Amino acid sequence: MKLNTKIIVLVVATSVALMAVEGTAAYLYTKSARETSICQMQFESAQGTLATIDRTLYERYQNVQMIARDHLVSSFVSTKANRTGLYAPVAKEIANYTVLTGPWDDIVISDTKGTILFSPDASPGTIITQPDELEAITAAASGQVYYSDVHMVNQKPTVTFSAPVYDESGKSVIGVVRANYAWSVIENIVGSTAAASSNVYLFNKQGLMIATNGDYANLLNPKTKDVLSPGEPATLVKQDIEGTTQVLASHALQQGYLSYKGSGWHLTIETPVGAVLAVSDAVAVNIVGILSAALLVSVLSFVFFLIRTVINPITKLQSVVRDITGGNLALRAEVTSEDEIGVLASSFNAMTNNLVRLGDEANAVIRTLPEPLFIMNKRGEVTSLNPAAEEMLGQKEDDLLGKSIEEVLKGESKKTVRYVPDPDA
Repeated sequence: MKLNTKIIVLVVATSVALMAVEGTAAYLYTKSARETSICQMQFESAQGTLATIDRTLYERYQNVQMIARDHLVSSFVSTKANRTGLYAPVAKEIANYTVLTGPWDDIVISDTKGTILFSPDASPGTIITQPDELEAITAAASGQVYYSDVHMVNQKPTVTFSAPVYDESGKSVIGVVRANYAWSVIENIVGSTAAASSNVYLFNKQGLMIATNGDYANLLNPKTKDVLSPGEPATLVKQDIEGTTQVLASHALQQGYLSYKGSGWHLTIETPVGAVLAVSDAVAVNIVGILSAALLVSVLSFVFFLIRTVINPITKLQSVVRDITGGNLALRAEVTSEDEIGVLASSFNAMTNNLVRLGDEANAVIRTLPEPLFIMNKRGEVTSLNPAAEEMLGQKEDDLLGKSIEEVLKGESKKTVRYVPDPDA
C-alpha cells in the first residue's frame, strides 16, 4: 500500500472514530441539556400558572370588600323599615358587581346571624344552614375578610369569599356579603397552561384534584389523590396520576399574593417521558448532524492540505529517486518548501551532486591509468574502457561498448588488462 493511501486511510479512520465519539457525546449532552431545559420550563410554567391564580383570587378578595363597603349595600342592611324600597336598586347594583368584579356564581347579602336579606336565588328571610356558608358568615360577622378552600356548592366547585358590612360609624358589623366565585375562570387558567401533550392538575391541600386541562370527572375524587411528600423535588420522573404512564412531573406550591395567602394548593404538570425524549432526540440529532457536517468539511480540508503539502511532494521525490537510480543523474528533486520535506529534497539533491562529482572524479582517474582498464557489467559486457585499452586494441570506445570481454580481447592476454565490475550494471 502506498504512503498516500496509508495516510488517507489513517485520516479517514481517525475521522470516523472522532465523528462517532463526537456524535455520541453531543447526543448525550444535548439530550441531557434539553431534558433539563424542559424540566425548568415546565416548573416555571407551573409557578406562573399558580401566580396567575393567586392574583386572580386576590382581586376577588378585594372585590368582595368593595361590595361590602358600598354605601347602598350598607344602607340596605341597616334600614329595616325601607329595605323593600331599596331591594330593586340593590339588585341592580349587585348585578353590576357580578359583571364588573366577578364573574360570580352568586352574591348574597345577609345579617350576621345568617338570615338572607338579598339573594338572586333565595327569598329574603331564608335562614342559611349550609355549614360552609355559615362558616363564611360567622368569620365575616367577627370582622374578618374570609375566603374558603375550593368546595362544592350546588354540585359545582367554587371558592367562597365574605366580608363584613359596617354601619355608618364603621365600627359595628351589621351584615355580611358572601359571594361564590365562578370556578370556570380557574379552570380556564389551568387549561391554557401547557402544551397539548401535557396534563395539568391543580390539587388542594388534601391532595384532591380541583382543576385540570383534561377530564373533569375526577374533580374532588379521592381516587385521584396526589399529596406532595416533604422534600419532594420540583421535577421528577414518576408514574402519572392514573398510574399507567411514566411522565416527567413538575410541581409548584401556591405562594399567595399580598393579603390573599392562598389555601395550600399545588399544581402539577405531567409530560409523557416519550414526548420529552422525542423532542430531545430530534434536537440532539440536528445538532449532531450539524457538528458531523462541520467535522466532515474539516477532515476533507485537512486531507486536501495533506495531499497538497505532504503526499504530492513525497510522490514527486520518489519519482526523482527512481529515475536517478536508473542512471539519470541529471534529474533533481523540486524544492517547494522549507519544511522537513523541503530539507529532505535539498539533501537528496546534494547527495546526487556528490555522486556526480565522485563519478566524474573516478572517470578522470580511470582515464589517466597507464594500463588498459575495462569496466564490465554482470553479463561480462563492456560498459566502459580507458584510453590505454583503446590504444592496445586500436579501436574506439564506442565500437566496443556492449560487447563481451572475450569478443573484445580476441585472444589478447588477459593478464595485461584490469577488469572492474560496473557498480551500476
